[in-house]
Formats: sequence, C-alpha cells, structure tokens
Amino acid sequence: MLRIFLLVLIPYALVLSFLLWRKAPARRDGKAVSRGWGNRVRILIIGATGGTGRQLVQQALDQGHQVTAFVRGPSKFHLEHANLRIVKGDVLDYASVESAMRGQSAVLSALGHKRFFYPNKIQSDGMRNILRAMKACDVPRLICETALGIGNSVGRWDCLTRSSFFP
Repeated sequence: MLRIFLLVLIPYALVLSFLLWRKAPARRDGKAVSRGWGNRVRILIIGATGGTGRQLVQQALDQGHQVTAFVRGPSKFHLEHANLRIVKGDVLDYASVESAMRGQSAVLSALGHKRFFYPNKIQSDGMRNILRAMKACDVPRLICETALGIGNSVGRWDCLTRSSFFP
C-alpha cells in the first residue's frame, strides 16, 4: 500500500514542482505596468475591517499610498486619512467589486470568514469576482493573504487535503 502511495505521490510532487517553478507569463502588450501616481500605488484592500485588513490599510497609508478600503459595513471601519477612500460593497457582488477596482494599481485581499462549521463560498466566489474585475479593469497585481494551516485551522481540513500535507 505504501509503495502505491509513493508511486502516485512522487510523480505528482514532481509535476507540481515543475508547474510552480516555471517562469510567469509575460504581458502580451509589452507595456510597462503603471505604478499609479509617482512612486505611490493605488491599492484596493479587500477585507479591510478584519484585523489583518486594518493593518494593511494602516501600513499602506503610512507608506504614502492611495488606499481604497473595500468593506461590507463602513460603520465598522474607524479610520480617517486624506489618502483613504472607503467603498461599501460585497465581494460576492461582482458589480460592486468592479466599481471599486477601477483605477487601482494593485489589490490586497485579506478575505476571511467566521463561518467555520458551515459551508460558504466567500473566498472562492469572492476571489473569482476579484480576478474577473482585475482582468476587466486591467489591474496587474494581486496579493492574497490567508491563514489556512495556521493554528487550529488544520483540524478543519478534509481528509484528502490533510493527507497531502501530512502523509
């Protein structure tokens, strides 16, 4: 049984390693990526009301960037700054994501949820909307933060995922 598992796992690991190490595709139009205005960047931060999102907003503002905080409930976001714009929206609503995406140079996603024991599609459908809006608005950069695998989140993994990381 162990030999069969290794015979399947080793080729899988090799193929996955090759795909992850390959060079990223080049831009087709050959244009340089715009950094926004000056050395500062226009950043859309999705999930700005969470702990990580608030820190991302504060650090981006401290570095002089123009920040758009994308939040479901603006009343939960208590920060004011000259370079901060707060946009109300839902990541599951494509129109609101696309509206906030216009004119941005980069996207930081700190999407999270508190529904650990119920099925949800916040991260999968939300990221689908983010990627679709990025393509429509020609936004070239995305940083996605997640805490999967940190602390007790390992206990919420399904059997297949757990066996992939811990054989």
